[in-house]
Amino acid sequence: MICTFYTCNDNNTKITKTLLNPVEKNLKIRNSLDFDDPILLLSFNPLTQNLNYAKIENIYYFIKNADIYRNRLYKVSLHIDVLMTYADYIKSLTGNITTSENPNRDFVNTDMSTSTITKEFALNDIFDHTGKIYLTTVFNT
Repeated sequence: MICTFYTCNDNNTKITKTLLNPVEKNLKIRNSLDFDDPILLLSFNPLTQNLNYAKIENIYYFIKNADIYRNRLYKVSLHIDVLMTYADYIKSLTGNITTSENPNRDFVNTDMSTSTITKEFALNDIFDHTGKIYLTTVFNT
């Protein structure tokens, strides 16, 4: 199984990340692999080579840490990057806004709902928007 290591300087919350400096390594799987949080035993420490990101098959991972396991062998812990792994699917999602509310009631011609929770998020996305967004999401199946 091939594992490709990368340098990634993007924010973890960005859906599609820019991956630099690919380094391919062939992995031998000896035990079952936890695809959400795999642990790899490697003959090198990717973090010392500024490699902080990995891809195994079509799944993308953050490199959480790399510790010395024994002489010239490193235990490298990964964590799945759900946004990058499922980026194409996420980008294809559609939804409808049925009611829009502004928390300070400016430019709103509707009754304010008392049954919703409004959260404020810092906006930093792949389209280079900045600022704040107040988001309420309702999924109707």
